[in-house]
Amino acid sequence: MVNQLKDLLAKVKEVICFDHPSLMAKIEFGKVIVSGTYVIMPTTDEFIGQGSIAEYEVEINFPATFPWDAPIVYETGDTIEKTSDNHFFTDGDCCIVIWETWVLLGNKVSVQDYFDIPFKNYFLGQHQKKQNGEWVFGEEAHNKEGLIDNFSGLLSCKPKEEQITYLLELLSKDCKHCPCESKKRVREYCAISLFELRNKVRPQDAKRMLDKLKKFNDK
Repeated sequence: MVNQLKDLLAKVKEVICFDHPSLMAKIEFGKVIVSGTYVIMPTTDEFIGQGSIAEYEVEINFPATFPWDAPIVYETGDTIEKTSDNHFFTDGDCCIVIWETWVLLGNKVSVQDYFDIPFKNYFLGQHQKKQNGEWVFGEEAHNKEGLIDNFSGLLSCKPKEEQITYLLELLSKDCKHCPCESKKRVREYCAISLFELRNKVRPQDAKRMLDKLKKFNDK
């Protein structure tokens, strides 16, 4: 675990050293913690050299298990109202991206990719929302509804919590019941579908998705 954290810290420092010099990284509490001012700079020739687009005070907690587990991000400057409409969880951390969907759909996942895509898009979206009242990258449903929408797309099923839960339970263990919900043993046509899903969603991924969905029912 120690070596894993050291390797992760080195990767994080390599990225922020050049791209985000106002951020600092250290190992603390079994995580790589990044803190400081996140500066969004323009990337088009027309605006380069005219200063930053926006700045946010942030804290990013990279778990030792990254990239299998998502970083937890906090906006610490209190410049954004922490509501679900502004894409914050009830614990006050930022809803950057639904991690399981982003990872399992084949997106490249590295520290560099994380900063360049979901992290930047989140804060750039916050800036644009404040400027003109619109989410520049569109807006998905919040909380459990958002999970259901995303997980149903990943599992190629209807956006129904019962069906998603059943499939995730099936994928998370060596279950012999048919995924068509007939409660019969897996038949040939359903076995093919199940095999394809298991090639995309590993048992540990399904278990993690299931746990995340069930957390909303425990509140």
